[in-house]
Amino acid sequence: MLLVRTEKRRRVVAFCCARAAAAGARPGMPAAEAMAVLPTRGERAEGVRVLPARPDREAALLRALAAWCSRLSPLVGLDPPDGLMLDIRGCAQAHGGEERMLHRALSGLAALGFAARTAVAPTFGCAWALSRFAPQPAAIVPENGQRAALAPLPVAALRIEAATREALAELGVTRIGEALALPRGALPARFAPDLLLRIDQALGSAMETILPVREAARIAVERGFDGPTTQAAAIELCTRELLEQLCAQLTAHQRGARRIEITLDRADLEPARLTISLGRPARDPRHLWRLIRPRLERVHLGYGVERIALAAPWTAQLRHEQAERWREAASDAQGRTSAPDASRAADELIDTLANRLGPQRIRTAEPVESHLPERAWMWRPAMESPPRMHAADAPAPTDSDAPAPGERPAVLFFPPRAVHAARLVPGNGDAPVPARLLWNGVEIDHVPAERERIACEWWRSARPERDYLRAADRSGRVLWLAYEPDTGRWFVHGVWA
Repeated sequence: MLLVRTEKRRRVVAFCCARAAAAGARPGMPAAEAMAVLPTRGERAEGVRVLPARPDREAALLRALAAWCSRLSPLVGLDPPDGLMLDIRGCAQAHGGEERMLHRALSGLAALGFAARTAVAPTFGCAWALSRFAPQPAAIVPENGQRAALAPLPVAALRIEAATREALAELGVTRIGEALALPRGALPARFAPDLLLRIDQALGSAMETILPVREAARIAVERGFDGPTTQAAAIELCTRELLEQLCAQLTAHQRGARRIEITLDRADLEPARLTISLGRPARDPRHLWRLIRPRLERVHLGYGVERIALAAPWTAQLRHEQAERWREAASDAQGRTSAPDASRAADELIDTLANRLGPQRIRTAEPVESHLPERAWMWRPAMESPPRMHAADAPAPTDSDAPAPGERPAVLFFPPRAVHAARLVPGNGDAPVPARLLWNGVEIDHVPAERERIACEWWRSARPERDYLRAADRSGRVLWLAYEPDTGRWFVHGVWA
């Protein structure tokens, strides 16, 4: 696999997998050269996927891995773009020693699908150098053993600038041990200040700290009763007040809830847990209460509820929106609804149906990049579909060749329905034009000669070609007819409503 980014109008390799690296690909190489050195089958590279590099997704994944590594140490810092630094002082004993701790880290990351290199050293600089340039994937440096461990590594392991590396190379200094043998007093005058600083940080003479990743604040509220209560009105009132407090916390954090968990501690039974899932981030107390109330009414209270707790374990960023009171009043008076309001109402309807009927039972059609009509869409759960874009945020169309809404039928038949063709006459081209078609007992007398050729994607083995045209039957319905030149068959693929 190759991840490619664009630099100065050319595509270069950002990252490559171990197989591509063994074949000769490396980061910074032009993508065309990397594809040339990979094993090929015919004219295409064999088993290689080329994907665009996404720094935003990589940063989010790195933060997720930092959260996973918090089980090893409470202090985990980021070393972008692909590194993590852990302060494990006092933590190794809890894992059975440094060796077992390294084994647990490597095995856990391998189970997640990541190939990692690790090192334990008295300083962050030494651990950084060994984890990236040591011949073995895991290394442990004893106390005061930094100098011996760093000596055989290249000077790039000191995290110095490229200009400093080039200046050292002019003197024939390519290893850290050779750089440590240079007179210390001559280093600041001959080289950039970062060389001496990085050497001191790696050896422990200069302090280096990390900025740990802090866990996001937990958004939760709870309230306990003086004693168990079975009054449904009191339980509903308390739950609604807690929901308003939870939404206030979401607003303060500029977040919206994707999942809300309600826990009711009962006196004589196990706690009752309710989970409310949302397809879009939301923090409207009225909408959330409409989802919670039907579920709350069906809870068996037993001998009484002692405590109610609400939490939002899954949240997402939600931008601030100013309440447009006057616009709402005007829209109500004129009987129209704005695009954001209509989209919000559709999201709330999906949330209501999914929580009552099940998230997998509410599906929506999503477009797929394909020219064939039957492959141009797919069903997916509505709760998992990407967020819909409001009309105000949608980009203006730039492709003048994009089909207009009326160029495709409102009803699409799958599979296409066969049509009987009779009295073929020559058309404008080589393909014949039927003078009469019969479908469902209704005749189509006039068949236009103008056609639209639609073909399948070139990489598919079976690539049928079809000619599409409009025609009206004697009952007035406008049909979308399809003709296959290879088989000579006619079909009705859709109907305009």
